Amino acid sequence: TTTNNGNISFYSDNAIGGLSAQRNVTAAGAFNYIPQSNSFSAAVTYPITNLNLSSSGLLIGKLTNTANITFANATSIAGPITAYGGTITLNANLTATNNGSISLYTDNTLGGLTTARTVNAAAAFKLIPRTTAFASAITYPITNLSVTATGLTIGNTTNDKDITINQDVIGGAGIELFGANVNINANLKTTSSAATMYLKGNTTINALKYIESNGDFTHDGNLTFKSDANGTAAFGPLGGTLTTVSGTATVERFVPAKRAWRLLTAPLQGATNTTIPSNWQGINGEGLLLFGPTTYQSNTMTGYTTGGGSPNIWKYNNGWQNIPNLTSENLFTSAGNNGFLVFATGPQGSPNILTDATETTLKPKGDLITGDVTHTLTANQYKLIANPYASPINTVNLVAANTGSKVWMIDPTLGTYGGYAAYDGTNWTPVTPTTNDSYIQSGQGFFVRTASNATFTISESHKVSGNSNTWFQRSTSATSTPKSDDKIRILLYKQDNAEWKLADGVLAVNSNTGNNAVDETDTNKMTNFNENIMFRNGTTNLAIEYSALPQVGYVQPMRLTATTIQPYQLRLFTENYTNASVTPLLEDTVAGTFTPIPTDGSVLTVPFTGITATSNAPDQRFRIVYQKGELSNVDFTPLWAAVYPNPVKDGILNVHLNTLEASTNFTLTNLVGQLVHQGKLENIQNTVALPQLPEGMYLLSIIQEGKQYNSKIYIK
Repeated sequence: TTTNNGNISFYSDNAIGGLSAQRNVTAAGAFNYIPQSNSFSAAVTYPITNLNLSSSGLLIGKLTNTANITFANATSIAGPITAYGGTITLNANLTATNNGSISLYTDNTLGGLTTARTVNAAAAFKLIPRTTAFASAITYPITNLSVTATGLTIGNTTNDKDITINQDVIGGAGIELFGANVNINANLKTTSSAATMYLKGNTTINALKYIESNGDFTHDGNLTFKSDANGTAAFGPLGGTLTTVSGTATVERFVPAKRAWRLLTAPLQGATNTTIPSNWQGINGEGLLLFGPTTYQSNTMTGYTTGGGSPNIWKYNNGWQNIPNLTSENLFTSAGNNGFLVFATGPQGSPNILTDATETTLKPKGDLITGDVTHTLTANQYKLIANPYASPINTVNLVAANTGSKVWMIDPTLGTYGGYAAYDGTNWTPVTPTTNDSYIQSGQGFFVRTASNATFTISESHKVSGNSNTWFQRSTSATSTPKSDDKIRILLYKQDNAEWKLADGVLAVNSNTGNNAVDETDTNKMTNFNENIMFRNGTTNLAIEYSALPQVGYVQPMRLTATTIQPYQLRLFTENYTNASVTPLLEDTVAGTFTPIPTDGSVLTVPFTGITATSNAPDQRFRIVYQKGELSNVDFTPLWAAVYPNPVKDGILNVHLNTLEASTNFTLTNLVGQLVHQGKLENIQNTVALPQLPEGMYLLSIIQEGKQYNSKIYIK
């Protein structure tokens, strides 16, 4: 018996005296049974016959011991269990409590278990070659061995056999993997700041899996984070310091087969092999097909495949800029990574310049970026920022941590070639993405804008373990989660191959704390690569417009650009609409109709045929107007009015009303729906001075207390 944390240690090559009678060994510390020479003279079976042991640890053998060790009976020790042997055989279960690890040093795979056994370690489970290396490759978990532990060590610094991990390891006891090649098909995570993660050998983290260390992280060998159609591997939040003993990191990015614009980056940094060709070109069947004309805008294009009317890759600096020489353009530098706009059609060597698309995988190589990354912003200017991490980042948390910021991402499935999705800290447009689809993905860029000079910081805490390829090709939905304010969501759909496809959308947010002026609360509209819908407030185009609770007669003009003569739909629905005093209606100024927008969340679908609309000549036929009363009680009776002269001469129009009830408003639009004039009628007899307008037919609409008057007038 030893007390006061004392060990009991026997150094002997032979069994302990060949006990023929029961004896007790009670150690306050560990019981150590160690060969006095290099090795035991015979195999050791534990428990030893007639020896009743109670201890706070168990050690059998040493590194030079070649004798086999067999655990014959279930063994539970209130401390660590360590065994060194030629072959270690588990004929029973092992349990280490009281923060104890279980460490088995053997070159063989635990005696080739044929019966299911369990190992329960309160700390780490360690399987380490007793000599230089394992006799063969190791796959964890080992066949017929079920392990419960809070950490894992497999191999040693000289082991040259491969290691494959197929089971999650999450806990505070540290993770160390030493092999020639380490193949990770599971999630690895250390949860304590004192727990380190060490990966030696060329390590591959397969798609959908992540590694994460709350303490320090070291890699000695190349790291590859795989990406495929199912998902992308990630390097989660790092709580300590990153150390690279040797090797580089390859962070893959799968890109689906779709001809669309995307904001792409490489989440890497470094001082060598930093250019776009070094990382995105050079190997047929991988990377990106980057094409452009031989000359473009008087610049000689270098490093491109010749073809197309303009380059399919652009950079941003307060506006889009072409890249004359790809061979010298840095994808990343030693200071960080850069984002680019790419019209992705396939890998290097593919013929998809004018038609077709092929999936591809980007495989850039460099050094991982960790720690805080801070950007300087200029007030009211867009800045293209690259996700610096080999991990998704939480958009909601990111914006919340950078007060006053808004972000825009490209969704390749919007419209024909992709469009912008915006988030302002509270609301999304065109629709609210679900779960992982709302994250900024590894290899993705995004735009940021604030109303004042500020810094924008991305932190390790913004990383999330959930990942998604769907921002690179996702299925959109015309649904959203209700919030606290009255909202009207307007989605633009286009007909594509006999299917209706979401092209764009806007959101109106009305509240008693809002105002109708354009301010930093509103979210500006970034122009898509195909159809656009936007609110028009003064001279500003908005994706999300915040307004006061609307009064009767309030009008929210919209405009469409980049539409063509083909079928479209507007789909409108409210979210948490509680303002019963007014009812929203969709006005079609071309058709002269007012259609109530249901306030119960159901979807109103309005088909129409588009026109050829541009930013200089937009389609302004639609707008939201607000009438008095509940939807079920809206009075759509005609309003009586006399309008003269018609045709209008000298820009003067007289409007005589039969009654004057509360607010009376009028709008004047041309026949393609563009709003050309609006105002209030405050008297029974009104004289309206019109602006100078081109000669032609116009539509006059007057709204008064749930009544409406429409008339076509000709202006000379």
